[in-house]
Amino acid sequence: MKQRIIRISIFIFTFVISTVILSTIMNKGNTDMTVEMSAATFPVINMQVGGIAVNTLYGYADEMQEKYLRETLTPMGEDKALRMEIQKNGMNLTGISYEVRSLDTTRLVEKTELFNYIDDGGKITVDFSLKDLIDKDREYLLVIVLNTGSSEIRYYTRVRESDELDPIARLDFIRDFHDKTFDREAAKNIVTYHESNEEGDNSTYGHVDIHSSFYQITWGDLKIKERGEAVAQIYEMNDDISSVGLFYNLKTDGEEEDEDYFVRESYRIRYTPERIYLLDFDRTMDRAFGVDTPQIVNDKIVLGITDKEIGISENTEGTSVVFDQSNALYEYKNSEGILSRLFSFYDDQNWDIRTINPRHGIKVLSVDEMGNVYFMVYGYMNRGRHEGGVGVSVYYYDSARNFIEEKIYIPYKKSWEMLKEDVELLSYVNRSSNVYLYLDQSIYCIDLDGGDETVIAEDLGRDLLVCAKSNQVIAWGNKEMSAITLMDLNSGKSRDIRDEKGRRVHPVGFLGDDVVYGISDASTPRLRVNDDTPLMHTIKIEDKNGTELKSYSQDGIYVIETSVNNVTLHMDRVRYIEATGEYVSVADDQIMDNEKESGTKNNLTRVITENRETVTQIALVNTVSSKVKLQIPKEVLTEGGRSLNINNTENRNAFYVYAGGVFRGTWYEAGDAVKEASELSGVVIDDDQNYVWQKGSRTLRHEIKGPDFKDETKEAGVTDMAMCISAVCEKYDSALVVQRLLDSGRTPASLLSADEDAPGALVLSGCDLQSVLYYVGKDVPVIALVPGKGAVVIVGYDEKNTIILDPATHSRYKKGMNDSTAWFGDAGNEFITCQYSPFL
Repeated sequence: MKQRIIRISIFIFTFVISTVILSTIMNKGNTDMTVEMSAATFPVINMQVGGIAVNTLYGYADEMQEKYLRETLTPMGEDKALRMEIQKNGMNLTGISYEVRSLDTTRLVEKTELFNYIDDGGKITVDFSLKDLIDKDREYLLVIVLNTGSSEIRYYTRVRESDELDPIARLDFIRDFHDKTFDREAAKNIVTYHESNEEGDNSTYGHVDIHSSFYQITWGDLKIKERGEAVAQIYEMNDDISSVGLFYNLKTDGEEEDEDYFVRESYRIRYTPERIYLLDFDRTMDRAFGVDTPQIVNDKIVLGITDKEIGISENTEGTSVVFDQSNALYEYKNSEGILSRLFSFYDDQNWDIRTINPRHGIKVLSVDEMGNVYFMVYGYMNRGRHEGGVGVSVYYYDSARNFIEEKIYIPYKKSWEMLKEDVELLSYVNRSSNVYLYLDQSIYCIDLDGGDETVIAEDLGRDLLVCAKSNQVIAWGNKEMSAITLMDLNSGKSRDIRDEKGRRVHPVGFLGDDVVYGISDASTPRLRVNDDTPLMHTIKIEDKNGTELKSYSQDGIYVIETSVNNVTLHMDRVRYIEATGEYVSVADDQIMDNEKESGTKNNLTRVITENRETVTQIALVNTVSSKVKLQIPKEVLTEGGRSLNINNTENRNAFYVYAGGVFRGTWYEAGDAVKEASELSGVVIDDDQNYVWQKGSRTLRHEIKGPDFKDETKEAGVTDMAMCISAVCEKYDSALVVQRLLDSGRTPASLLSADEDAPGALVLSGCDLQSVLYYVGKDVPVIALVPGKGAVVIVGYDEKNTIILDPATHSRYKKGMNDSTAWFGDAGNEFITCQYSPFL
């Protein structure tokens, strides 16, 4: 018995010792597996224009679809000379070269190795000139390649040779305006450029524009100083219009608590040899909320001055609140008083132009009751093991053990702005750790535990997909408009919605998690002659289980456009007048959701302060601990890493809007893109990077010499539209041929795009006259509908008139600009033009 007790005691002792040793080894292994994000290593390049540093270029580690990297424009003189400065940042370079390509990247114009440069150890200065292989006043893509011996890092900017731009005068004007905003006395000299009026918001420094008061533009009573120099980023520069941005940092000076701010200024100017006009000025200011100096006062998290709408997420009880402030993600456990910085590329030890590069975003995917968080970082990776890449990283934060783990990384080959547009439309993690993402016209389901990937839908344009605000339920239609697929992403179950009579169905949106869709008949007459926009006679609402909640229809009334703000469906409507065959507008209508939009327990609020005007803060639901504990989780590395490659497709027939150097979205109709760009004072680019439209970029007068009616008389049954198409498209011998094609159901747009000999069509429905005159100024005629189902061709304009080619009179004549505006407006502003001039 005694020996048995001894043996048992030895066994227990051995077990305890073994457990302690094993635990020590395991804990040591976990410690070895946790790391801090590595510092930024890539060089940074600044181009120079006349001795002025412009266009900060960041390096890309991966091969990209280069035509989508529309970042900056570097102007050149007639000598095609360029200078760049490379900040090496400690990296050893073994070679420098460059490539010049067409903007669509299909043509390599020049590829040259550079040998003559000055290396002072920390910086390399390179002077070089492009060869005589490029056309004047045409943009090209310049690719700068730095060789490190083991890899290549690529940098991108557009270049343009022109002797008409005078970029120095433009840059000097912008720098002078910027500097004087910090000196109220000197700023009196720029007051003539202000357009202060009631449109300006003078209650916040977070957003200031050309309509703000002199006091706001000159920083009011804020005591601030610039932290580093602002380098101009040239986005667009043509003969008269320029779009330029400044990105810099500010620090409070003399305040009780120092605060850092990110500031972005956007300028749009018109240049003439006599003077420069400021067309637009916009400035945003966002505080860099620091984990080392947080402001948590009583029951408030004080975020400070910010322009951005801060997104907050929380668990069911509101005990954990997660927020993203200036691309730094935080979680605050308000019952425990613990503030954790979950992710940020910048901190007190990593603060330079690379780490504060704002070309990425953070989105919270879920927060559970224990405070565990799924979130994703998407865009350009400033530092770390994916440095210089563009992609999506999905992370998991373990609150109990205070570490984050990258579950998967998905490289992306286009611009980070296009990636942002996609993932902000759809990104969701369900209870089974499956993440759903919309990327490049496909919906993916990725198992974060196993890494398996499933393509849920593909070849799916953004115009066919709608998502509930929660992203938990989504719906998409097919191109044939025969069915809608509704999918609950929590369960992974889907079902098809079809009309019992076989009519066309269109996804509209969601009210809460209930899907809204429309029904239309293919036989309904077109609203517009140039397109086949669905006219929905019925709107239905169903829950995710298929129960019909509401059916809306009114005799003779059609819904042409809808918008949803989660609790209200707004409907633009028209009535069909059978006697005239025309549609007339009727009053808008709306459907209200029965349930009010649910709010969060921890609420975002804005308050007015004495010195900083409007500041943003989070009002917490629970009592805050008297002492705040700050912590920064480390990252756990999984063996081998987990990357998933997807194929990035080209968005053929897509149009992209840029304004103020910012990508504003993808559109599938030229007219919609032009309207958006006109409102934002921007530009429209097609998928081959051709300029489709530019705000304010046209001559004061122009007349096209080419279009004519070919001396043919108007035969019986031939419409004005057929005559106009025949006049502008020389591939058609007569208007009678065009009329037969129209009678067969072809649209005017399809006839202008019939084959490679046709000039191609741009449908500009709903655009205003001033916007479409851009094309006439480029020697491209515009066909316009007029009341009574007639059509004319706009072939010119001057300061007071349009010049009309009219099939009704078989002649050209001038029509007053105001009369023309009203004339075309009465016909619904229906325009159609060509993608290039058929007369050049």
